[in-house]
Parts: sequence; C-alpha cells; structure tokens
Amino acid sequence: MEEGETTLVVQFDMDGHQFGLAASDVLEILRAATPSPLPGAPAVVTGILNVRGQLVPVYDIRARFRLNPRPMRSTDHLVVLDAGRTVAIVVEQVHALVAVPKADISAARDLPASSEGVEGVARLPDGMVVIFDLRSFLAEAEAAELDAALERGVPPRETAA
Repeated sequence: MEEGETTLVVQFDMDGHQFGLAASDVLEILRAATPSPLPGAPAVVTGILNVRGQLVPVYDIRARFRLNPRPMRSTDHLVVLDAGRTVAIVVEQVHALVAVPKADISAARDLPASSEGVEGVARLPDGMVVIFDLRSFLAEAEAAELDAALERGVPPRETAA
C-alpha cells in the first residue's frame, strides 16, 4: 500500500454510533419509505421497495448488529447499495463522505469473531467508525431464502425519489 492511500467512506449514524459504508458501494441516498412486506424472506429483510422500477430488498442492519429496534421515522434515510445485488438499508442520518487513510482502518480479520458483516474499523479524528461489508450480510441460506421470496414477489410500494 502506498503512503497516503485513502478509502472513501459514507459515514452515517444509528443509535448514536458512527458507521460507514464503502462509497464505491453506495448507489444513492433517498428519504425513508416504508417497505412492503415480503413473505418468506429471511428475518433480516424488513421488506422490499420499488426503486425506479427495480425491486430492492431492505436489510435490517439494526437487528443483525444487535442495536435496539425502533420504527422508521420520517427523518430517516435509505441508502441504496450494490452488495452483489441492489439492496437498501435504513439509517438515521447520513453525515459525510470521508476520505479515510487505509493505514487507519483495522481489517475485519483483526477483529473479534463476532464481527461478521464488518469490513473493518476506521480511526477518525472524531472517533471510531465501523465499516459494514454488506456483501457478507446475508448467510448463504438467507440469500437463497430471499431469492425464493423475490421469485414469488409482491407488489412493492414506490419510493419517493
């Protein structure tokens, strides 16, 4: 790694904690919209939305990372991502696009075994940011469950774009 290399991270809040996603995975950020239920989907999928004609599953990252459940609020945001498939997550607030020196990111392999779904932890001047790896968010069985549920399908609500 060259001196001064950085990674762009989209920084957001949940439950007063700082989290991040690789900016290269973020497709767009929208106002929150209530997803339609998707029968047969894994428990970590809260439903689906129609985003510009595409069915997009909404992942419940609060549940996966053992944060307190709470209802969606009108001030929340949807972050639409490329995680091997197009998905969305609900976050409280998106703060910034931050250039993080790669030397300041601890890789997931250096973290405790319970850090599944985490790409790494970045040290920033104002604190630590946990960087999610949504490509590993669903276990293989959950991904198959989601695929089967999407094949059966339901008419999803349109998001306000």
